[in-house]
Amino acid sequence: MLALLSAAAAATVAESETVVQVRHDFLGQRQLPASEYLRVRSEHHGVAVSGYAGLSWSGEIDPDLYLLNASSQATWGSWEVGRQLVRGPLRPMSLDGAQLSWTRGGLQFSGWGGLARHHDLDDLADGEAMARLEARVVKGPARLRLGGLAGVESSPHADGELWLGGDRAGVRALVVTGPEAPVQWARVALESSLTPGVRASIHAQHREALDPDSLFGEAITAAFAPEGVDQVGGSVRLRGARRSTLWTSYALTSHSEDEVRQWGHLVDVAWLPGRARLWTVAPAYAFRSGPGGVFHALSARATLSLSDARSLHATAAVVPYRKLHEPWDTVLTGGLEVHSELTERLRVQAGVEAASDATHRFDLRGNAGLVVSLP
Repeated sequence: MLALLSAAAAATVAESETVVQVRHDFLGQRQLPASEYLRVRSEHHGVAVSGYAGLSWSGEIDPDLYLLNASSQATWGSWEVGRQLVRGPLRPMSLDGAQLSWTRGGLQFSGWGGLARHHDLDDLADGEAMARLEARVVKGPARLRLGGLAGVESSPHADGELWLGGDRAGVRALVVTGPEAPVQWARVALESSLTPGVRASIHAQHREALDPDSLFGEAITAAFAPEGVDQVGGSVRLRGARRSTLWTSYALTSHSEDEVRQWGHLVDVAWLPGRARLWTVAPAYAFRSGPGGVFHALSARATLSLSDARSLHATAAVVPYRKLHEPWDTVLTGGLEVHSELTERLRVQAGVEAASDATHRFDLRGNAGLVVSLP
């Protein structure tokens, strides 16, 4: 009996997280939100079960309870029920529901269904019932994926993705179709490893400007580029001996606005430090011009390792931008954060952040968190 209890305790992990913030709302009123969450994960006989319960306070108490997320993997496939992250045609989705997959050799069938949750784009309503079926085939140098997605309040869509090639080079094609347009999203890309540590790609893409209520619509494209956006571009990734990575990409975009052809640009440059050192700096630059306006974004994150259990992180960003038909403005942000592992079961984090934008010329925020791993 003692052995069974010890095995059950070893397979169960519990963690308590307490967070307190000081910030302002959109009206400039100071707020002091706080939250306390308890997360538990247990695994027995190949089945993992997790859940959380918590309280948050921002003027009034808001309880949150979610008790079940169960999953299991076997030689024939896998299943999962509860709150989870599922694969969509273009990006992951948060879902309250279930998914099931069956695999045999190079063939896989999968499906999921439930209520969509917490989408940061304006294409899916929170709580909308959705379902997806998908089939994947792997044969030699070819990998094919075919799927269909439908929602109670959204039109059904079909999608397909094909990869032809190996680890060093290949061609990838993606198509999404639906009742709003025969081709809602199409992309073709050629990817290749030119030399060890150097990987490059070129692509061409078309995206329709669908209504925001569509599964693939975006308000900014529908409002300023009603005929959609075309794009051609490329990227290069350089990886050094110390696993540091330099990522660069550029794309030329084209769209029609008031029957006049408009051109835009997408630029990304990022440096990711490799092996751990006493200190690291990760700078990044992004530029966008196209439907809706233009912006430059220069940011950096610096990390200083004070010891094996303590680190100091500093972030900064400067973002000059101009919305369509409006003057230029600038967003400035900066922050400092300390992480410390006091014991094997106790971690603390505290930070402060300052920002300046068109809404608040100076906004100061602070946060503190305590994470306790329970025995």
